[in-house]
Amino acid sequence: DLVEMEITEQLEEYGFEGCPIIRGSALKALEGDEAAQDQVMELMDYESIGEDTRRTIKNENSKISFMFSVNCIYRHLLYTNRGYLTSFLGAMSNVGPHIGIVGGGEQYKKQHVNQTMVCAVFE
Repeated sequence: DLVEMEITEQLEEYGFEGCPIIRGSALKALEGDEAAQDQVMELMDYESIGEDTRRTIKNENSKISFMFSVNCIYRHLLYTNRGYLTSFLGAMSNVGPHIGIVGGGEQYKKQHVNQTMVCAVFE
């Protein structure tokens, strides 16, 4: 409860009010525990997020030279473990030249707290 309160306070200090917080084991998720990965990914439907992101990229960029994706490590692991990574990369290539994907993340008090997906698009 204390970690959740501290994270919430920190997010609110930066203007992120009402962000959902989940409880899960970062270590178990990294070790491939599917239930732990599901806990981390329960905030949103990753396929819908991908579709919305691709739609936004197409609508906002008329001539894409190339792009690459930066996903949180959990999303990368989930995509890999569920066999969705190839589908994701193929769908991104349909938007424009997609040169790769990077997995990364942020830690707060030894807990993974970031579920970011960033797509850098260059015109």
